[in-house]
Amino acid sequence: MPEDDLRDHQFLRELFDKAPLPYQSLDGQGRLLRVNAAWLDLLGYTEDEVLGRHVGEFLTPTSQLLLDDRFARFKNTGRVASADFELIRKDGSVVPVELNGTIATDASGGFLRTHCIFMDMSERLEAARLQRVMDQRLLHALKLESLEVMAGGIAHDFNNLLQTILGNADLALMGGPYGNELQTTLTAIDKAARQAAELCRQMLAYAGRGDYAMERLRLDELVLDLEALLRATISRKADLRFELSPDVPAVLADASQLRQVVVNLVTNAAEALREGRGTVTVSTTARRLGPDRAGLVFAAENVAPGDYVVLAVRDTGCGMSADQIDSIFDPFYSTKFTGRGLGLPMVRGVARAHGGAVAVRSEPG
Repeated sequence: MPEDDLRDHQFLRELFDKAPLPYQSLDGQGRLLRVNAAWLDLLGYTEDEVLGRHVGEFLTPTSQLLLDDRFARFKNTGRVASADFELIRKDGSVVPVELNGTIATDASGGFLRTHCIFMDMSERLEAARLQRVMDQRLLHALKLESLEVMAGGIAHDFNNLLQTILGNADLALMGGPYGNELQTTLTAIDKAARQAAELCRQMLAYAGRGDYAMERLRLDELVLDLEALLRATISRKADLRFELSPDVPAVLADASQLRQVVVNLVTNAAEALREGRGTVTVSTTARRLGPDRAGLVFAAENVAPGDYVVLAVRDTGCGMSADQIDSIFDPFYSTKFTGRGLGLPMVRGVARAHGGAVAVRSEPG
């Protein structure tokens, strides 16, 4: 071989071996004739392990069906562009690729071989998946924000009407002797109005527009003060445990609102236990939250980095699916037959009103 031809051959061989994109050449039956180093690195094989084998052996079943359909057309048209396939690595993992290629022909135009390159689409598809998740979370946050505005407005106006009803009912009940029937009716009005006022209070808390009496308090002390109430509220079969750190700093908060938060979280945890048997653990810790806000399920929550006091409620119950986690803070969403679906939205509203957020980790079982 002349020296110039030898140099050209060496150059082309080096270009083939060092090419950054995986390359493969197939014969008319779909068997591998040539592959480059990038192809071998992508799938984890050596050249001796793959040459002569049918390319379908390295494809997922779905991609094998696509190959059967496209290979004949590929040979006829002489070109394939942006075809998506899934390759199986030697370790069994799957890598999505985009394939582009042409065919080589002999002097009479007959088929000789294919020339195809791949592009690993793993990072691009993962980035697209993460973008979809972020878009869904943003949409979820916008939906909740619009619901909060609506719920807050309705609850505020309705609560004003209820206060008028309650005030007049109280005056009527205090105003003198009445017949039993009128007394019973006024008492029923008073009871129903107070229940409606409580519902308004929860909706206002959900919207972050409740009335707050802020004071400095210790979260661990607040939880201990509720111990008797919590044990009386949940099933006796549930084992209620406390892991309260005495080193957590005081916070500026509304004690009555935080009591409601603790009771709601512990009640929900206890109701998740199968047949009431299991453990509910309430803990308090101090935590520094970084810019990435790691551990927060709802990335759209506007929580500033800094030092926080964390109240955590864990249970050994049935767990939740991803779809349920996405819905638990929607108002009036409940998995319980008798539930109103305002407990956890109220918890989230109180947390946000105090400059905090709610993080959730769970899975079925």
